[in-house]
Formats: sequence, C-alpha cells, structure tokens
Amino acid sequence: MKILFVSPLSLRFGGGGTSWLIEIAKHLKNLSNAIKVVALDYDTGTKRITQEDIQNVYLRGIPYQEIPLRKTFLDRIGLLMPSSNGFKRLISYLEESDVVYFMNAHGLDLIFSIIKKIKKKHFISGIHAPLHYGSKIRDIYNSTLAKIIFKAFDSHHVLNDFYYDLLKRWRLKNIFKIPPGVDIEKFSPPEDLSFLKCPSFKVMFVGRLAKQKGIDILCRTIKKLATFKDIEFYIYGSGKHEFFIKELKSNFNNVNWYGYLPFEKIPEAYKKMHLIFMPSRQENFSATILEALSTGLVGVVSDISGLREVIDESNGRIVSLDKEEGFSEAIVDLYNIWKRDFEKYLKMREFSRKVCVDNYSWQKISLDMENMFKKCS
Repeated sequence: MKILFVSPLSLRFGGGGTSWLIEIAKHLKNLSNAIKVVALDYDTGTKRITQEDIQNVYLRGIPYQEIPLRKTFLDRIGLLMPSSNGFKRLISYLEESDVVYFMNAHGLDLIFSIIKKIKKKHFISGIHAPLHYGSKIRDIYNSTLAKIIFKAFDSHHVLNDFYYDLLKRWRLKNIFKIPPGVDIEKFSPPEDLSFLKCPSFKVMFVGRLAKQKGIDILCRTIKKLATFKDIEFYIYGSGKHEFFIKELKSNFNNVNWYGYLPFEKIPEAYKKMHLIFMPSRQENFSATILEALSTGLVGVVSDISGLREVIDESNGRIVSLDKEEGFSEAIVDLYNIWKRDFEKYLKMREFSRKVCVDNYSWQKISLDMENMFKKCS
C-alpha cells in the first residue's frame, strides 16, 4: 500500500506530532508499505532537528519533502497556504499514493478540502492538536467552518475518547480511535532499581514551557513544595515562558532545568526519575506520558482526556484543574508512598509498565493503523 503522510509543521520542529509521525512511518514501512512524508515548510522559528538527521537518522531513508508556502492574511491566525508551485508539488505527491493521511492543523483541512475537489483520493484527517487553542478567532473557526469542512473527508483518526465523541456529535462518519504508541524496548525500566532509594524524590516535567502545558501550575506547585528539601524537580523543555523557570531556578536549590531534550537523550533521562508531572490544560494524547510510564514512572496528571486514560490510583494520581492545590497534595502523597511503603511504590511502577506493554506498544498500534489504512484504501 502506498501511503502519503502530510504534516502542517516541518519535521525540523521536533515536537510531539513530529515524534508520532516519524515512528508510525517507520513501523508501517516495516510492514511492507511504501511510505512518503511531506511537510509544509513551517517551523514556527524553532529548528530542533537538522534536515540531514530527519532523512538519514530519524526517517531512515523514507522519502521526505517540504512544501514552500506563501504569505497571506490567514497567517495571523495560523492558517497556512502553499505557494502555487507548492500546490502543484503536493498534488503530484497525491497522485503517487493510494491513501492520504494529513495531520489536521494550521489550515490543512482548508487546503485538502480544496484539493479533494480536484483529486478523488481517500483522505484521512488526523486530529493530533487541540482544536481549541484559547485564540478567539481560531476557536470560532473550529466551532463553525471547520465542522463543515471536516465533512469533506472520507475518514477521521482521533487519539482519545473526547475527540471521538466530539466528531460523533458533529455527525462525521468513519471515525477511528487509535492512540499513539511507545517503543517499549527503548523506553524500558532500568535494570538496577537501587537508585530509587536515593536521598531525593525526583519529579520530572517534559514539554514546551507554555500555558497549554500548565507551566504556571508547575511553578506554583514547586513553590508550595519548597519546604520538602528531598523533593527535586527536573524540567526539560523550552518555550516563551522560560523566564518563569529561570526565576525558580535562581530562588530554589531543588529546581534543575535542562532546556530542550533531543529525542536520543530522552530514555536515559526518564530512567533517573521517580515521577512524571503533567499539569497540562490541553493534550490530545501525550507521547511523553506513555514514554514515562513505559519506563516505570508513576504520574501526577491533570484530569483531561488523553491523560486520564492511562493513569489511575494504581499508577498515579489525577487532579482536577479546578482544584490546583491537589497537584502538590498528589505529589506529596506519592512521595510518602515512596518513602514509607517502598514495595507499594514498586508495584505502582510495575503497573505503569504493564499498561504500556499491554496496550500501547508500537507493534500493536502500527497494526491497528495499517488496518485503518486498508479499510480506507
């Protein structure tokens, strides 16, 4: 089967969507499918991966092309448009494929609704980013025009229950709910668990330093736990709210900040931690939480779809965003289990790992995705 993936962001951006696309492309190729990846030449000014590494290291030879853009008034609300030459190139790539999967963000729904009138291909719209960003114009667009445009596509792929139910309410057809996967061999627990009895309880945050990821909640939680000298925070990420973390780091000795963490260094970072902390306001289905759980961490997460589907009392705590003080209380709760009932803490880690091995291995997820493509081709 010839599958074309289209991303609204250059893979040089290196975000969670990039990670998903790279992994699913490689696994589907291993299942004897012909894969091509195309992306719009848009990186928001952030280039974390070189073009050479994308092609040779990450995609391992899978063909990858970028589509040139042209500036329009729609840029202001994050809706992108290919140049005339970009449209021609995109259509030529479509002609070589059996089915087209596009990650539906930054106006790709608008672009492909136009293209579909020209080319009668089977288009799968993949929802990987939150449809509501907190931007009034974008939210109006997604609540009105997007609902109409989405009906142009043959099938829809969502990652969690929330968006499955939402698209059902929009009366869309052929909706597939398939979560992301995790490399359970790459993200495996450390063989020697003796480090877990180290003097400090290590809490990890991984993600963009943005309001969507709850960076302000993270900072307030750290301040509330300042009296716990043996709870340390390790923050991996970059973004426009870096100044919050710099201030924390200068005022608290238990705060460590390492900036953006390249893909190849992530597994070892997880293996040194006790707990993953994700106070996100919006997630679709976080690859970070799966990587952390697969490595054996317990979690404290916000009560949103995509996080509550993998965390419960057996391997962590879920906290309502309406009760922010609950985040610090949840961290202290798990800290006390680690300190006073170490065997129970180890069992929670084992459950985290089991959740991923049983339900989210890339081997399982890639077969589910291939079955979706077969039904749609």
